[in-house]
Amino acid sequence: MSTVGNDRDTLQPELEGDVGQRTASERVASRAHEAIDKAAASASQAEQRVREKAAMAAERARRAEQELEERMSEGVERVRNYVERNPMTAAGIAFVAGVVLSSLFRR
Repeated sequence: MSTVGNDRDTLQPELEGDVGQRTASERVASRAHEAIDKAAASASQAEQRVREKAAMAAERARRAEQELEERMSEGVERVRNYVERNPMTAAGIAFVAGVVLSSLFRR
């Protein structure tokens, strides 16, 4: 029995060392999990901010497009009204513009 007792006494510190290492490993793993969770939360918040900024930019672009379409439509309407009121002047302007453009393209 004395050998069994001696073996147990010899193994006891090793077993306690394993438990201490497991506890340290568990603590390191726990800290790693916490760090990963924090990083994931930060990434999620950053993703949300990026999505919000992208949505705002898309809305601004849509509004700018609508405004440009309205301005072009107004410009076309003004030209149409001018041509209807002054058909000969409009024809003369178109002729002169055609001559100028054709001379530019010949070069």
